[in-house]
Amino acid sequence: MGLSETYSAVFAPEQMVVLGLTVMALVEANASDAEPIETVGRVVTVVLGAGVTVGVIAATPELLVGESAGDLQASLALLVGLAVIVAVWQSRDWGDHVLWACLTLGAVTVVHTAIVPFWNLSGHVLFSMTPLGLVALADRRAVVLVVIPLLMMPARVGAGVHTPLETVGGLTLALLALAVLAHHRPEFRQSLPV
Repeated sequence: MGLSETYSAVFAPEQMVVLGLTVMALVEANASDAEPIETVGRVVTVVLGAGVTVGVIAATPELLVGESAGDLQASLALLVGLAVIVAVWQSRDWGDHVLWACLTLGAVTVVHTAIVPFWNLSGHVLFSMTPLGLVALADRRAVVLVVIPLLMMPARVGAGVHTPLETVGGLTLALLALAVLAHHRPEFRQSLPV
């Protein structure tokens, strides 16, 4: 396994989604002076959503066929996992940042799913930039995290799985989603105190 493949595996999209949502949950819990047990509950909720996503993927291996079946399966699974997080988050009234992060991730997931059968847009770039960009948008001190998806672009090209244009497409979709969120929910952009 070469450097490009290793980088793609270490910073795989599913790990970046969990990392981004976990950091967002921790920062939001800290900003709201949550009790330690409530903070643990928030992190467990994100992990539960990730577990549901993996469970849906494992439970549906042969329901989908075709060239884009894997992307469609992962997208549907992610949407179910995000729905679990949103449902628990709303029932506990834990704040808006993780909710908007999940909704933004859900939106890019739907768009990605619609595009992939026609153009192999880089999901690795999209699903690393979106969650890590959300964290950076909510707390400017985390802007260094966006280096990960920026380095993912040459890694995916180097691995031979995407063209440069496909990686730029993933980055563009992520940045567009972040810009829409920042425009329509300006309070999301405020730095959360740590």
